[in-house]
Amino acid sequence: MIGAPLDPIHHCPTCGGPVDPLQATGPDGGCPRLHCRLRARERTEREIAERTARRTATALRGLRERQLDPPDDEWALVPHNDATEVALDASLAADFRRHLARVIAEAGRGPHTGGPPAADASIDHSGGARESERIALARACATCRGRCCRRGGAHAFLDASSIARVRGRQPEWTDEELTAAYLEHLRPTHLEGGCLFQGPAGCRLPQSLRSDTCNRWWCPDLETARARWAEGEGSPSTTTFIAVPVDD
Repeated sequence: MIGAPLDPIHHCPTCGGPVDPLQATGPDGGCPRLHCRLRARERTEREIAERTARRTATALRGLRERQLDPPDDEWALVPHNDATEVALDASLAADFRRHLARVIAEAGRGPHTGGPPAADASIDHSGGARESERIALARACATCRGRCCRRGGAHAFLDASSIARVRGRQPEWTDEELTAAYLEHLRPTHLEGGCLFQGPAGCRLPQSLRSDTCNRWWCPDLETARARWAEGEGSPSTTTFIAVPVDD
């Protein structure tokens, strides 16, 4: 026999019934029973609501401590990244160089196919937001200090599509010049555990060189704020952003 047999003893955390060990992952424990999946979804929603309530209470305490009392629709939560600045490990930089060489090779010199052409609106992290929203959301991200950037690691979310977009804006660049455009923004330090381009004041890459993910993605807190603004609740220009960690 090749390999060890799978342990068949897995049980649903809700009903206690047996579960296929290959499916015993996720909040529902992989249980195929409908009522267990519904209970797991309810449990997840309840945990999210409780976490949001704790974060809201923390934000309200912070506002009171600062003698601030904005209306409910004039302040919004954002996550918080409390990482400190550390030396950039040489192996992290080397991994990035290898990743960059690979995605440049994958991008080639063909047309950009990963979405709309690289018009200004596709690289300003606006997602179609109005100017007042763009300014407010930039403030929000600065207040957070880039919690989402912690997943950037040695790849900075760059893929072939992002490189093709950059090449479309700078078609005269050789592979070497394209590589140099990224490497010139590396610094001896970055925020611990985060993207190698993440510094204390934010991303060190200009928006034109950032990945499509970085330029188009919003965290759930900012999606909530944008939805409120779209419904006429509060104003981007007057919203106060309060950074409260998402994790307990």
